[in-house]
Amino acid sequence: LKDSNRDILSDMETWQGELLFMYGGNDPDRQAAWKYYSAFCEITQRPVAYDIVENANHNFSSIKWRKLLFKKLFDFFEDGVA
Repeated sequence: LKDSNRDILSDMETWQGELLFMYGGNDPDRQAAWKYYSAFCEITQRPVAYDIVENANHNFSSIKWRKLLFKKLFDFFEDGVA
C-alpha cells in the first residue's frame, strides 16, 4: 500500500455515510488496499460497498473505464446510499 500525506483513515472516520471503494480490475494495489480498508471498516463497523471496473488500471486511464467509473459512482449516490 502506497504512503500518502493525507490521513485517509481519519477522513473515513468523519464521513457519516456508507463508504464506497472503487478499483480497477487490473490495479496492482487493489487486493492489498481492499484488505487494509475493509479491515478498518469491519473494526469501526462502517457500512461499506466495494466495486470493480473490469480491466481498468489504477488510474482508470481510458475514456471507457472512466465512463464506467462515473456511472457506478452516479448510481451509488443516486440510490441514496451515501
